[in-house]
Amino acid sequence: MRLRNSRFTFAVLTAVILFHTSYARGQLQNASLTQIKIDANDLVYDSLRNRIYATVGSSVGFPAGNSIWVIDPDKSEVIDTIFVGSEPNAIAISDDTSKVYIGIDGALSFRCWEPATESLGPLVPIVDDGEQNARAREIVVRPGSPDTVVVMRSSRDLFLYREGVLVDDFFANSIDSITFSDSDYLFSYDWTSVDTLRKFQIVDDEFLLVGQSGALVTGSSLPTIEATGTGLFATNGDYVDVDAFESLGDFGSLSGTFEPVEKDRTVFYLGHDWLLQMFSTENLELIDSVALFDDGSFLVELISAGKNRLACLSSTGQIGLINNVPVSDELILGDINRDCILDLLDIQPFVEVLLSNEYSPLADINFDGQNNLVDVPPFIDLLGK
Repeated sequence: MRLRNSRFTFAVLTAVILFHTSYARGQLQNASLTQIKIDANDLVYDSLRNRIYATVGSSVGFPAGNSIWVIDPDKSEVIDTIFVGSEPNAIAISDDTSKVYIGIDGALSFRCWEPATESLGPLVPIVDDGEQNARAREIVVRPGSPDTVVVMRSSRDLFLYREGVLVDDFFANSIDSITFSDSDYLFSYDWTSVDTLRKFQIVDDEFLLVGQSGALVTGSSLPTIEATGTGLFATNGDYVDVDAFESLGDFGSLSGTFEPVEKDRTVFYLGHDWLLQMFSTENLELIDSVALFDDGSFLVELISAGKNRLACLSSTGQIGLINNVPVSDELILGDINRDCILDLLDIQPFVEVLLSNEYSPLADINFDGQNNLVDVPPFIDLLGK
């Protein structure tokens, strides 16, 4: 996640999110923006509980400061605050939504919070080898491994932690953005060292550098990167094949910072002028666009926030909910019963969540032309085979 309180944040932004949708024109004509006026530093979305978690520092005062604020996006309301420590900033959530990691800048540490139990783990000091401000500039959680995180500290080096223990590091002194494409591969982008894009494989809790290029992501406005299972996207518009480690083209001359979540063949960019654009990742052409309300601030972050909704964070700490966009909801089948095993025992609580929240993320397994709860029984059958 990108930090609002970072000297590397620029006054321009292009945000990107990938989704499954059809290509009909006019899909953004009903998009609208609702603002939640808080002083947030960073945010993530919990797809299982339909909640946004935002870090808020001491600027709002006692007792709500230095906390995670829990937001119900359906009501556009803050429904809870959880104290986490001095000056929380960077935040990341595991792909099964079981763990949330927060950088605690005031303690030069990070810690883990579990939404299911609301338990808060101990502070984990960020390695300080002479740097007096070893804070977490960015945190990413390894897909499929909620106990493993990579922390990019303020000196722009990488540290790999598993269960709160440092297991490896990579010193570059110039990394600007990091992202996982899957459980095995981590990418870093280094703007200050001639646009260096690096590809690491995580092997036996170690960083193994397997690729490096100065030609795949380029730009003068400090682009940031986010990867999905097949593609890596930069905020300058560059599009990279993560497997072949080669260019797939670009979406035009863009710049800023962003967050992607892949559904299928569609990408959203939100520019510094609050222009929301939807592109096809198949032919890289613009599908639709809409101008949203511009309050004079610039954007820091864009994430998905449930069915037909995006959420964004501005430079003033305000959270915006962009409603009525063609976004499919995503619910991850994780270890819902918390027995540390992903198996059929998770099906019953998974179905209960589907029923209670009216989610419909399943494929059209029974081929009736709809993705709905009728697909649950054959989905269960497929898991059991």
